[in-house]
Amino acid sequence: MENIYRLLRPEVNKNRRLVSAEIERLALSEDRVARYEPDLRKVIETLVDCEGWTSVSKVGDNLLGARKFGCTMSFEPGGQWEVSAPPTSTVSQWRKGQEKLDTELMALDAVKDLHTMHIGLNPWEAVDDIPLLPSPRYDLMDAHFKKVGGRGREMMRLTVGLQVNLDYNTEKHAMQLLRAGFFLAPPLSALFSNSPFARGKSTGNLSERHFIWTKTDPDRSGFIEEALRENFTLREYAAHIASVPLMYAFDEAGDVYGPQGHPWKNLDSSDQERNALGAIKQVFTETRLKPGTVEVRFFDQVPPPLFGGATAMIVGLLYDDDNVQEILSTMGGSAESLAEAMALGARTGLADEAIFAKVRTLFEMAEKGLVRRGFGEEEFLAPVERLLRDRKTPAEYWEMPTLGKKLAMREAF
Repeated sequence: MENIYRLLRPEVNKNRRLVSAEIERLALSEDRVARYEPDLRKVIETLVDCEGWTSVSKVGDNLLGARKFGCTMSFEPGGQWEVSAPPTSTVSQWRKGQEKLDTELMALDAVKDLHTMHIGLNPWEAVDDIPLLPSPRYDLMDAHFKKVGGRGREMMRLTVGLQVNLDYNTEKHAMQLLRAGFFLAPPLSALFSNSPFARGKSTGNLSERHFIWTKTDPDRSGFIEEALRENFTLREYAAHIASVPLMYAFDEAGDVYGPQGHPWKNLDSSDQERNALGAIKQVFTETRLKPGTVEVRFFDQVPPPLFGGATAMIVGLLYDDDNVQEILSTMGGSAESLAEAMALGARTGLADEAIFAKVRTLFEMAEKGLVRRGFGEEEFLAPVERLLRDRKTPAEYWEMPTLGKKLAMREAF
C-alpha cells in the first residue's frame, strides 16, 4: 500500500491548479468506422516519422501512443482515438491549445479521408464487429471481462468519453475533490448525456454509455462507498486500490502477464513497486485519483462547443473552495442512491424536475466560481446555458444516424 500511497501523495508545498482534459473520439473513414489498421496507424506513424512526435507506447511494430510538447495521442482498446492538449492554467488557454492541436492534426495528409464523431458511443457496431488493438494488455483485460460477465467488453470497444483533470494540493484537498466529484456525477452526467444510439437504433436511453459502464465490473467502476465518508483518507484510498483485483501486471522485464485475479497487495514485493501506477489506473470509478490529480470520468463525449462547457463546469465547481464546501455540505448520499440517481439521469436527462433543479443550481454556482477566478472562463458556459434553456441534453439534438451518412446534429451545435 505504501508504494501506491507515495504515488498519490501530493508534492510538499505544491500550490498548482492546472486544467486539462482527455478527449476520446470515434473516427469515420468514408462509410465505415475507422480502425487502427489501416486508418489510424498511419496517423500516429506520420506524427512520429515526420512531425517530431516521440513514441511513448509501442507493442512490436505497432505505435499506440505518442507525445510532443505535452500534447498526447493514444488509442483506446477498440481504436477510439484520444488527442489531448497539455495542461494549462485556465480553461481558455487549454481550449485554444486543444483547437490548435486538432487543426494541425486534421490538416495531415494521413487524416484527409477521416472525420471525427462527437458522440459517447459507437452508434452502429457490436462488440464482435471490432478487433482489439494489438496489445497483450488489452487481451488480458478482454479475458478478465469475459470472466466477470456484464458489459466490460462493450466498454473497451464502443464507449467514448471526456475526462477532466484537476490538481489537488494536499491529502485533505484530494479527498474533498474525490467526494465532491462523486456527488456531482448524477446531475452533471445527466446534463451532458450524449449516447442515445446503439447497433443502428435508439436505445431509449440518453446515455447508453452510462449503463455499459455500470455493468463493466463492480470491483472497479461506479462509486466507492467508503470514500463518501467525510473522514475518508488518502491512505484508505490507497488501501482500496491495493485490494482491487488486477487485470494485468508487469514483470521485471516490462512484459505484461496475467495476475490471475490477485490484487496488488498480493503481488510479490519485487512486483509491487513497478505495478503501483498500473493498479491506480485499473480503477474506473466515476471520479478517481491519479498522482497529483483528480480525474472526473463521468462525461459522455460531447460536441466541440461543449468541450469547454463541460470542463468549465468542473473548474468553476471544484476549483472554487466555497463551491466545494457547499457541494460537500448540501449534496451526498450512499453509493446505491448515487447510482440510482445517475441511472435516472441517463434515462431521462433534464426531464426529471429534481435533476433539472439541481443542474440549474450547479450551473449558477459554476458561473459564480468562474467569475471569482477572474479569467473570463464563464464565456464557455454559453452552450451549456443553451441546453438549460431548451431543457435538452446533447443526445436530444442528434438525428438518427445510418452508417454511410455523416452523423448530423440539429442546429444547436
